[in-house]
Amino acid sequence: MSPTSRVRLPTGFRLNVGIAAVFSIGTLALFALLHLAVTRAIETKDREILDARLEEYATVYRNGGPQALTRQIADGRDSGSLQSFFVRVATRDERQLLLLASEDWVEFQAVRLGPFVLRKAAGHLRIPDEDELDLTLAWQPLIDGNVLQIGRRTDSREAILEPLRAFFFRAFFPVVLLGLGVGVFISHRTLKPLRDVVGTVQSIIRTGDLGQRVPVGGGGELDEMARLFNEMLQRNERLFTAMNQSLDNVAHDLRTPLTRLRGVAEMALRNPADESATREALADCLEESDRVLTMLRTLMDVAEAEAGVMKLDRKPTGLKQLLEQACELYDDTAEERHIRIARELPDSLRADIDAVRLRQAVANLIDNAVKFSPPQSVVTVSARQIADDVEISVSDGGPGIPEADRVRVFERLYRGDKSRGTQGLGLGLSLVQAIIRAHGGTISIADNAPVGARILVRLPPDEAKAGRS
Repeated sequence: MSPTSRVRLPTGFRLNVGIAAVFSIGTLALFALLHLAVTRAIETKDREILDARLEEYATVYRNGGPQALTRQIADGRDSGSLQSFFVRVATRDERQLLLLASEDWVEFQAVRLGPFVLRKAAGHLRIPDEDELDLTLAWQPLIDGNVLQIGRRTDSREAILEPLRAFFFRAFFPVVLLGLGVGVFISHRTLKPLRDVVGTVQSIIRTGDLGQRVPVGGGGELDEMARLFNEMLQRNERLFTAMNQSLDNVAHDLRTPLTRLRGVAEMALRNPADESATREALADCLEESDRVLTMLRTLMDVAEAEAGVMKLDRKPTGLKQLLEQACELYDDTAEERHIRIARELPDSLRADIDAVRLRQAVANLIDNAVKFSPPQSVVTVSARQIADDVEISVSDGGPGIPEADRVRVFERLYRGDKSRGTQGLGLGLSLVQAIIRAHGGTISIADNAPVGARILVRLPPDEAKAGRS
């Protein structure tokens, strides 16, 4: 089977199995540690008992000799306290001086452990037997050089550990089932944002409705992912809506020049012998073609700027000369309409800009201001420093921009009611906004009391601040 054809198990199932495996491994590790701790505790207790008995008998031997130790052992044997004990005193050459061995130790032939034990000065030895006897031996030298050996049957540890193991094996499978149940619960809650995202995407693919959103919970990385996914959907919805509106507007605005092109061409073809009429028709065709090309070129510029791919040749530039050049482009047009273009431009203002693009943006603002201003009015172009930013202002004495239109005038091909009768493409302010945002600046509209509109552009002074929008 190729790697691409392998069946991938669902994420929820893998998460359930993983949690159950963690539960199971954790339970096994906990039991192993508990078993080891109990075993060590029992072993320590057994050795403490043997060490206490060794110390007791060594003291008796030291104070009263072999006879006193023999009497002590005899008393213990008569009272039954040595029932499971083995007591032996031997010399270094393995001669046995005293022996007390219970039936378990005689069967095990513990008396033959002498040579092994005598090779070490003192210590402990556990002797597990194949018949499930568990014997522990301890020894230490006496004051006369002989060796005292004491053993004890310690298979009582199995009486404690066996029920513990049985309990574990009975409880292990319920723990595994509990792990699976917890895994199902956790994975169901954890993966809910993912299921919501998948469901929303499937619904959008099925219906084409970009207005749907993913439900967002209280927090966490997956909920943050859902929130960001909603933001992406909202942005895409806005872009698609704007694109559809732009396409509708472009289709509407192109219908007129293309119809005129066709009409002019048909008129020229009806009378091909009239050279002057043909030339006039060709001139009209060129004019309408330029209008269409200007519209398409401007739309492309706006799209590039909004997509963040507009190329800017940014350089530190003095603004006074640049704004003067933009004003000079419209001085003649303004004079013909009896409009004066006033300048309020300080010498010291500089900004990190693309001079060609910014001049284009300011020229569009001045063009709009002159176009909508009545005769005998003033269009004012000013610039000033505000904190770290540079503000450029273009104000006019026209009818102003209604509050309801101040957001929409920056949309592509949008034309307010007051501008319907004015020649233009409806792309000027959208292009200006796109250029200003590409520079990291902002553009807004303010009232110009008592009449007119005032467009405010704010630019960062250097490229380090150009990331703002």
